[in-house]
Amino acid sequence: MIAIFNIEQDSVNFSQNVHNFLTENRSNYNAVKWSSINQGSESEWAVKVPSDYNSLNESFDLGDSPKTKELPEIGGGVLIDEYYLYKGNIIKCRQTHNRTIYEPKDTPALFSFFRDNSDQLQWIENEQVEMGWVRIYNDIKYEVIQAHQTQSDWTPDIAVTLWKVYSEEPETPEILEWIQPTGAHDAYNIGDQVLFEGSTYESLINANVWSPSIYPAGWELI
Repeated sequence: MIAIFNIEQDSVNFSQNVHNFLTENRSNYNAVKWSSINQGSESEWAVKVPSDYNSLNESFDLGDSPKTKELPEIGGGVLIDEYYLYKGNIIKCRQTHNRTIYEPKDTPALFSFFRDNSDQLQWIENEQVEMGWVRIYNDIKYEVIQAHQTQSDWTPDIAVTLWKVYSEEPETPEILEWIQPTGAHDAYNIGDQVLFEGSTYESLINANVWSPSIYPAGWELI
C-alpha cells in the first residue's frame, strides 16, 4: 500500500514513524531509513506502507490522506483521482470506469503513472509530468517546460514545446539594447540591464525612461 500526502512534511514524518516502528519490531530490519518519498505533483507525496505496519501498529493513522489500493479485477469499478497499485507501480485514475481488459500503460485516457520528481528517471509513456521535472531519453536529460501527460509521439527530442535539454548551469538572461520607452508600461526598473553604446548598464531606479547618456544617475555601468 502507498500513502499519499498533500503536505511534504507529513510524508517525511510518516516515513520516519515507519522507520522507527520497523526498527523496534523487525529483527532483520537494519536500514538507515524507510523507503524514499516520491513526489507525484506539486502537492502530492507518496510513501510506501509495509504490509505489517497497519496490523501491528495500533497508532497507524493517515487521517484524511488518501491511500492506494490494489487495482480491481477486470470489470471492477475504478474511481477518478484514486491511486492504485499495479505490478509495483503507482497509477492514478483519470476518469471513473469499469476496468477494461487492457493494461493501464495502454490506456492513457484512463490512467497515468505516478513517479518521483528525479533527474535519474527514464522517460516513459503515460506519465503526468510537471514543469521543471527532469527525465532521461536516449541518454540525454530533458526538462519539462509545460506540464503534460507523456505519449509516444511527444518524446522529448521532438516535442520542443514540452521539453528542453536540461542544463545544471543556470541560464544567463539575454541583455538587449536599450530602447526608448514610450511610457510607464515599458519603462526600465531597478535591476534591469541593457546594452547602450557597447556597454552594459543596470537601472538604479524604477520607471526609468532616460538613456544612460541623458540621465547617468539613473544607471550603473556594469
